[in-house]
Amino acid sequence: MKTLITLFVGVLFFNCGKDIKVVTPTTEGIARLPRIGNVEIILDFNAIGGKSVSVSNGNDRAIGVYITKDDEPSIIVFSDGYVGKRGSSTHRGTNFEYGWELRVTVVIYRNLAGAIETFLDALGADFLDHLQDIWIEERYEQVVVVKRS
Repeated sequence: MKTLITLFVGVLFFNCGKDIKVVTPTTEGIARLPRIGNVEIILDFNAIGGKSVSVSNGNDRAIGVYITKDDEPSIIVFSDGYVGKRGSSTHRGTNFEYGWELRVTVVIYRNLAGAIETFLDALGADFLDHLQDIWIEERYEQVVVVKRS
């Protein structure tokens, strides 16, 4: 019994530490995530050509956005290593479902030279693994769940 109580308390402790934002989509299947690092992210569950993710950068600096399934980081929902200042990016045919805990990471870059911008733009889906801390001015992370209404 003591082991069961300890296990229960441990599960509560670890679950309470995770800050998860819950979002409800519109009747059209569009979910606007809370702004993360002054970036607007929209998940469209009913987009033509498959589900889509759209990102709008509200910063005066370039950003990188990386969205994965929280408990399976190998499932990449969205990855764009370089979105210019006040720019946007949309990916269609992405893989995500209602109820998934999505880990959203936004990095805001420092003022970078042109060669670094070209390098960042050319990085693949795992761009976060290749970033150097000296390029990043700010980093934001949030776990979000879209619950079907």
